Amino acid sequence: MPEPAEVSPATTRRFRVRLTVRRLMVVIAAASVLLGAAVGLQRRKARFRRLAGEYAQRSSHEYMIGQIVTQATHFGPSSMELRMQEAHYARGDYYADLKAKYARAADRPWLPVGRDPSPPAWPGGVPYYTPPGARPR
Repeated sequence: MPEPAEVSPATTRRFRVRLTVRRLMVVIAAASVLLGAAVGLQRRKARFRRLAGEYAQRSSHEYMIGQIVTQATHFGPSSMELRMQEAHYARGDYYADLKAKYARAADRPWLPVGRDPSPPAWPGGVPYYTPPGARPR
């Protein structure tokens, strides 16, 4: 019968990590920092998605008001109604840009987000359209 080959002690050594209390505390601290960062990014992403949704609604609302303004009379839109429409469309574009900004930020929550630009100035002498029965702004 053949004898089993002798195995040298160098090949049977296992890699062994000594887990001291200090090392265990460092591992737990590192894991908690990583988990905290992940939770923070998830919350930030949810906040940006909520903001993108709010701005999408505002944008749609302003575009809709711009359409309603020019259809309020049977004789065609007046010059004032056309100016109101342009102002509502400009505000709708502003909110659409903010929606796109926060949708991008939700996709990359680890990147910084700049300040929001100021809204377009409402033209002087142009009233803000409020639908009949609605509370004025």
